[in-house]
Amino acid sequence: MLQRTRNQRLQDRGTANHEYKPCIREGMCDSTGCPCMKRDHIRYKACACSRDCPNRFEGCACVLGQCRTSKCPCFAALRECDPDVCMSCGATQLAAGIGNGAIATSACAPITCGNIYVTRGNHK
Repeated sequence: MLQRTRNQRLQDRGTANHEYKPCIREGMCDSTGCPCMKRDHIRYKACACSRDCPNRFEGCACVLGQCRTSKCPCFAALRECDPDVCMSCGATQLAAGIGNGAIATSACAPITCGNIYVTRGNHK
């Protein structure tokens, strides 16, 4: 069975709500009371629900430098790798040096994750 994309499910329902609001409920999320699940959003780190929430996005476990393929769950979901949750792909190795009051990322050290353009301040 093929999984339908989020946009296809939203089109089927006649809604296209892309606004993100983190849930503020405690405990487990379900489709009746969680605003994230009602909007078909994946739980993000800003949500207040428990860490074992079934709707939680756990990031990727890609090998260093392999985040530019559809095998990476972040890349496949059109999300950037998050240094707080993607621990093995190199997103946590984002080198940020301070130079003249600005963050200098591109010249400090090679970044191994290929899916953190916005975090680095680069364009795709």
